[in-house]
Formats: sequence, C-alpha cells, structure tokens
Amino acid sequence: MTAQTPPSAVAEEVTTPDGRRVLVRRDSIHVTASGMVDEENAAAYLQCSARSLQRYRQQRRGPCYRVVSGRVWYPLAELDEYLRLCSVDPLDS
Repeated sequence: MTAQTPPSAVAEEVTTPDGRRVLVRRDSIHVTASGMVDEENAAAYLQCSARSLQRYRQQRRGPCYRVVSGRVWYPLAELDEYLRLCSVDPLDS
C-alpha cells in the first residue's frame, strides 16, 4: 500500500542536478508509508532517467539510497536534500 503526499504540498519549484529549474508535482509519484520511493519514482521526482540514477550509484554520487531485498529505494527526504544541495544561488559568489 502506498500513501500520497498531502495535497497541501502538491508542487514545488526545484533545481535539478543538471541546473534546470522545474516544477515538480509531488502528488504524481508513489511514496510508501515509510517515506520511500523506488528507482522509477525517484527518477521521475528528480526529472532524470532511472539509468542516470544507476550511473550515479556506480560513480558513488547522487542521492543516498537503500537496498532492501535487492531493490533500490530512495528516502524522499534524501531526494529533497539532494536537490537542495544541487541548488545554485546566482547571487552567491
């Protein structure tokens, strides 16, 4: 069973790892009751491909993840933190 993000936090503007600013609809991904998303939903949330996430793991970069019974899971809070860390403030020198 999955739980959806509350409607009060439906969308937010984020900066993707490649520097694009996009609007993310948080209600369009499936989040488990424990706040985890699978690789496919993590890729949708970050607006990249699942292959990119696989490459990030091989290169030991990208968002933190967990492996449970051979499946890769990403805590939604870690994806948010990863996006926050990838943000670039143009006024910050």
